[in-house]
Amino acid sequence: MQQYQGYPGFAQPQEVATAPPAVRAEFMRKVYFHIAGAFAVFLVLEGILQAMPFAEEMVNAMNNIWLIVIIGMSVVGWIASRWTLPGLPLSQQYLGLGLYTLGQAIIFMPIVAYIRFYEDDSVLVTGGLITLGLVVGLSLIAIDPRTDFSILRAALFIAFPVSLALVVASIIVGFGLGTWFTLAMIVLASGSILYQTDQIMKRSRTDAYVSAALGLFSSIMLLLWYVLRLLAARR
Repeated sequence: MQQYQGYPGFAQPQEVATAPPAVRAEFMRKVYFHIAGAFAVFLVLEGILQAMPFAEEMVNAMNNIWLIVIIGMSVVGWIASRWTLPGLPLSQQYLGLGLYTLGQAIIFMPIVAYIRFYEDDSVLVTGGLITLGLVVGLSLIAIDPRTDFSILRAALFIAFPVSLALVVASIIVGFGLGTWFTLAMIVLASGSILYQTDQIMKRSRTDAYVSAALGLFSSIMLLLWYVLRLLAARR
């Protein structure tokens, strides 16, 4: 077995699509293990942030500069994607995933605080379970080798910038986006999960499990955000 110079003791990376079934299965286990780990860290960080004595002041400050928060999160996402590129030191890849997880914990502060103060904590549990169910279902569909979701690329390429522009415009002008936008974003996040899972299976290298986990984690958190928003709005 040829050794991979970047990580002594590991086999030379290969394309997931052409790897033996056992290697593909191990790769996907690593991807979902890292996603589960990132979400566990997210829950811990979110709990710590919500328990801080200045949490309410921080949430109010974030609401007043929400556009800057979004831009900052975009920068964090870009940095994390660069740090998790396959072939880089594994410690740096984990640092990128950790940085992004911290960013998600911070950006979720307002919606979690709103639900805690004005709704019911059961909304958080329900939102998490709905998101988990959707992720499991979408993943099982996308992993099936008979499916092909590469056709979603063009739609996602257009839809994400348009949705971001609408969010920015709503912040600047001060209009609400409403329930239909929330539903559209849930569909968009679901499409992103389908597309990314499909591409991971067909285009990733076997050493790219951290970057694959980062991409899927990003889409899952987007889905969770809008599921929580939909549930809070309905109540």
